[in-house]
Amino acid sequence: MSAMLNRMVTRRTVLKGSGATVAGVLLAPFGGRVRAGTLASPPLAAPRIAGVTATLPRLRSAPAPLHEPRSLLTRPITAAVEPDASGLHYTRAEGYFPNRGSATGILRSTEVVAFEAHESRLGIDLDGDGDTSQGGIFYLHRPTGMIRFTGIERGSLRGATDRWIVFVTTEAVLGEDYNGDGIIDDAPIPGFFDVETGQVAYLRVPRLRHEFYDPAWIRVSGNRIVFRCAERPEIAYYDLATGELVYTPAVGRLPAIDGDRIAYVTSDSTLAFYDIVDDKISDTRERLVGADSPTDVELTVAGDWIVYRNYERFVGKDLDGDGRLDEVIGIWHVTSGELRYLPASAGSTIVANNRMYLTELVIGAERQVTGHRVGYRDLFSDEVRMVDLPVRPRLIAANDDGVLVAVRETAARRDLNGDGRISQQLIAAFVSLPRE
Repeated sequence: MSAMLNRMVTRRTVLKGSGATVAGVLLAPFGGRVRAGTLASPPLAAPRIAGVTATLPRLRSAPAPLHEPRSLLTRPITAAVEPDASGLHYTRAEGYFPNRGSATGILRSTEVVAFEAHESRLGIDLDGDGDTSQGGIFYLHRPTGMIRFTGIERGSLRGATDRWIVFVTTEAVLGEDYNGDGIIDDAPIPGFFDVETGQVAYLRVPRLRHEFYDPAWIRVSGNRIVFRCAERPEIAYYDLATGELVYTPAVGRLPAIDGDRIAYVTSDSTLAFYDIVDDKISDTRERLVGADSPTDVELTVAGDWIVYRNYERFVGKDLDGDGRLDEVIGIWHVTSGELRYLPASAGSTIVANNRMYLTELVIGAERQVTGHRVGYRDLFSDEVRMVDLPVRPRLIAANDDGVLVAVRETAARRDLNGDGRISQQLIAAFVSLPRE
């Protein structure tokens, strides 16, 4: 299988200062005073790309006029009810949670649970500041059971790690030309919230490329965010720790990142990945086709695994050998170069620590699914472990300790998280899963 890989090496292009700067507000930790500031790397000479010296736009580095967060005061909001018999811990995080099933973003952390909500619509005080006026991006810090409002009122959540919450807003909201094209319009601008310091900042990069119905495709892992700019074909990533904007030699769409590896779909609709450290591209030649749009593939990279959805009817091949042409889950192991497929009902695109997490268990040839369950498939041994839940879960994120899901109290017809009401919105819950 490894012989399928077509490898090449091309030097990447690194920009600092004039190519990418950060402007924002620096916040004292949760409730302190706010002061304006700019973070910017020193200028660097224009890079040399394929023997041609590129002229980069010199973007303005003055701080943008940003609104001050209205409140970052917090209080403990851990659920007032004990975990149920299944071990499911309900929280009071309530609203919209992005996951791999959404083209607009994913959560990579079960510790920092970012979500979008409007207190006035929910009729509850999420962050404990005494009113219900906040609306925008909140997050639950699960280890302490505290909900915090980020101060981001007009932003679309794109993802979160233990350190960063990444979102997208527009130049029109910020009131300044951030991408250097000379106009202030609805161009999407990446922003990020530092969970440790409370800093909110916005990235000055050239205009982002539209990915089908998503105006700003951004994914995050560790300190890096990956995206594409409209003016160039290469996939780029920005390092939040070093301030470097790097154009990789990889050309494709729908990039996903984990650690030093970026997976993406090539212009020939094949699966490929780029190694940041080795500066190498590997094209698997395996064709990926979405159902209604290419974003349906839900491309995910997690450690040595690249996982995605594929649609046999459009590929024109029975990939999992079950005699049907339907939706399947592709699993590529990078180190061995081995590829296998499972029926879509036997897996998901949420993978962590060599496990694929799932909410359904296929029983027999009839593909019967019993009860409401969550569990995982060991990607080495293929062993499946499941636990029963009282309500149907939706997968959000997972780690070695367990899985984060979203559930509806209306489906259970009772108050699950002890806030005295039966919510019609999704609420976050965490369940520990058996290790062995």
